[in-house]
Amino acid sequence: MTPHEAKGATQYTTYHPRWYRTRVSTYWWLGKWYYLKFVLRELSSIFVAYFVVITLLQIHSLSRGPEAYARFEERMRNPRWTPSPFSLCCSTRSHGSISRRGRWSCA
Repeated sequence: MTPHEAKGATQYTTYHPRWYRTRVSTYWWLGKWYYLKFVLRELSSIFVAYFVVITLLQIHSLSRGPEAYARFEERMRNPRWTPSPFSLCCSTRSHGSISRRGRWSCA
């Protein structure tokens, strides 16, 4: 008895049609303003993480003494280590101030 002849057996096929999926552009988030705000908020988390790492390094160097903190300050004077404080402030502010609905709030 073959599997197809068995009563109640599931019939299998070697051909599996592909599901229909509409093509979505890579830049789908540019279509609507609230999608753009969401993506910008998610990208701002990179700056927030950078700010947290710098703060933790500063606290660590403070705990090791004045010499270590002086080395930390000297290292932070290099322009590649210090992005604009304004951009850090704006990104941390915007990251925390966008609510679930995508509206800006000052809370």
